[in-house]
Amino acid sequence: MKKRISRILIRIFFFLLRVLPDFLQAKLAEFTSLLFYRLSAKHRVLMKVHLRRAFKDKYSDEELERIAYRSILNLVMSMFEFMKFPTYSNEDIVRMVEVEGAENIENARKAGKGVILTSAHFGSWELLAARIVSLGHPLTAVGRMQEDSLVNEYIIKL
Repeated sequence: MKKRISRILIRIFFFLLRVLPDFLQAKLAEFTSLLFYRLSAKHRVLMKVHLRRAFKDKYSDEELERIAYRSILNLVMSMFEFMKFPTYSNEDIVRMVEVEGAENIENARKAGKGVILTSAHFGSWELLAARIVSLGHPLTAVGRMQEDSLVNEYIIKL
C-alpha cells in the first residue's frame, strides 16, 4: 500500500511540476515540506537528535527546529528540480549551475588521465552532474537502489 501511495504521489507531483509556474512550485514545495515535517514525528525527532549531536549546545531547540525544517525544504526543492529534469534544456542547466575549475577536468582528460569527482550529498548535486555532462565529459554516478523499483527505474532514466 505504501508503494502504491508513493507512486501515485510521484505521478501527481511530476504532472504538477510540468504545468505549474515556478512561484507556485515553490509554494507547493513549502506546503509539502511543512506537511512532511509535521506528520513525520519519527523523522523530525531523529533529525533533531542528529543536529544536537553535531552542534552540541551551539543552537537552541528552536534554532534546531528551523534548521531541520529548512533541510526538509531543501530536500523537497531538490527532488522537484530532479523531477523536472526532462523539461530542462542544456541552456537551462548551464544557466542554473556555475562551474569553477572546469579547466582542471579538461587538462586531465587532455593528458589522458581520468578524473574522480566527489560531491557532498546536499543541494541539487544531480544538476551538477548534468552540468558536467553538458561540458562534454562522460560521467558515471554511484547510488543505492531505491526500495520501490518504479522509483529506482525513474531515477536511473533521468
